[in-house]
Amino acid sequence: MTEDEMDVFHSRQRFHNGPIGHWSSASGTFGIVMSDTWEFRPDGTGTYNEYGPFGGSRGETQFDWKSTGDCQIACKITSIVWTEDDETEKEADEEETISDCWVTVDYDFQLVNTDGGAIGAMCSVHDGKIADHFWISFDPASYSGPIS
Repeated sequence: MTEDEMDVFHSRQRFHNGPIGHWSSASGTFGIVMSDTWEFRPDGTGTYNEYGPFGGSRGETQFDWKSTGDCQIACKITSIVWTEDDETEKEADEEETISDCWVTVDYDFQLVNTDGGAIGAMCSVHDGKIADHFWISFDPASYSGPIS
């Protein structure tokens, strides 16, 4: 087993009860153009931030989460704040409603190839297949560190 494969194996063991910690887009140098960060806090709350070119904030989503099984969580969005200056996007997003529904998110870990090399990342699982993204993001999520 390679070192990268060992990282994936250890991630499955470490985060099978929930992805507590800081996470960021596993997208290589494309992160300069667009990126995401996640924070899963031990108290069952979390924050998802979207960034545009050169780190400019596009929006922040607050959510509640809970572990519901092995590599499975349930998430409920509690607030969405868009900060991007694109008026067309703002108008469309103002109509968005927040549901009281919990959404089940199955996840697993895999190696993701980027222009900076392979990196272990958390991805959603749909119909038994690992997707190329995590939950509401377009990218997989790579562990960045613990909650301070």
